[in-house]
Amino acid sequence: MGSRARKRAREGGEPEPAARAPGLQPEQHADSDAPAAERPDEAVERSPQDAAPPAGGDAPPLTAAQVELLWLYLLWFIREGQVPIAEEWQSAEGWPRPAEVERAFPQGGWDDLHDLSGVEEAIYLDMLDEQKAAKEQARDAERRASDLKQVMERDAKKMPELRRQAEQARTRADEATGALDEARRAAGAAERERDAALERMAQLEARLSELEEAARAQPAAEPAPRAPDEVLRELDAELAAHERTRSEREELRDEVGRLGDELARRREHAAFLQRLLAEHRAEDAGAAAPADGAEGEPEEEPRTVLEAVERAASRARHLRFAPRAFESAEDSPFTRPSLILRTLEQLDELAGMYAEEGGMGRSLAQAAREVGITQWKSSVSETARTRWAEDYVVPYDGRTLAIGPHVGLGTGSGAGFVARVYLAADEDAHALIVAHVGRHLPDTTT
Repeated sequence: MGSRARKRAREGGEPEPAARAPGLQPEQHADSDAPAAERPDEAVERSPQDAAPPAGGDAPPLTAAQVELLWLYLLWFIREGQVPIAEEWQSAEGWPRPAEVERAFPQGGWDDLHDLSGVEEAIYLDMLDEQKAAKEQARDAERRASDLKQVMERDAKKMPELRRQAEQARTRADEATGALDEARRAAGAAERERDAALERMAQLEARLSELEEAARAQPAAEPAPRAPDEVLRELDAELAAHERTRSEREELRDEVGRLGDELARRREHAAFLQRLLAEHRAEDAGAAAPADGAEGEPEEEPRTVLEAVERAASRARHLRFAPRAFESAEDSPFTRPSLILRTLEQLDELAGMYAEEGGMGRSLAQAAREVGITQWKSSVSETARTRWAEDYVVPYDGRTLAIGPHVGLGTGSGAGFVARVYLAADEDAHALIVAHVGRHLPDTTT
């Protein structure tokens, strides 16, 4: 029995009845009383005179019975697409019995017949295996396509509303940003008017002092000259204008503060919707994964920096993200978003170390190297922090945190080839917050 036949026999599979060989009669067992001439299906052992002539070489010639059995063996193989085993011929109607094979091949029996057939070297089996594998792949692809279709249908129902909410939040944030800019411009104009009024008041006061000095220098008999009414009226007007300017400035400052708070709330809401959108995409991607623990298709790389940040935020267990991280990521033209995603995953591991009770026992720079981050910078220059103070702070959870540690990514020049991931370390909460992703913040090198 050959290797494939022996394997199927060991697996204990029940043989399936095969189609009867053409021209063969119903089953007749070896102990039948019918004469040999009445059993056309029986591979009768032939006499040496009936043997086929030798084909040359040292191999003995095949007998007619061996040739017939070999032909039937190959016929089964072609019809059934698998190597026959003795148990199948024992129960198959119209096929020789294993005892006949043993008589025709007295030394090796079924194994000799199998080796003689040469089916183990036939490409037919390989073709059948390839066809079976192709069918399995087609069925798997059909299942994946069905799962993906269901995911897309669910996504089609949920995504429009989420997009609408995110777009509304972004629009409101843009409106708040515009109002805040307008308030800042008005406050700047009011401050300039205040400065001009103060300068004019100083001039009038200096003129008034000159007049008073002149009056004191006059002889006592002469009445002291009064300051011109025009000067007094102008001074009163300037004082009143100064008071109005100061009041308007205070009102504008209050308005700027209110608009700033409103902008922060709207940005946080927009960031929440972006995280919700990222989590929804991650859940749908998980639902589309193959079942039964089979390995699925490789994860598709993020197409944009924003998509990389959203995907990392939906998976992060320790790393936190400020609203500004999503805004800056959306503005980044960096051409390797997958590098951003991988770095954020490493930073999530680093944030887990930073959150450990009792401290890490080592610096952030040392821990960063342990998780595979090679371009870690512990802080920014004092010159940059002083000159561009607003760029190096980030509002988060009702507080303002200083930006310092960052990771450099890419090589070359330009925002499409190099990027930065800036962090804020909340020492009270033992947390790392992603503050800015994408473009290089201003410093003496930019």
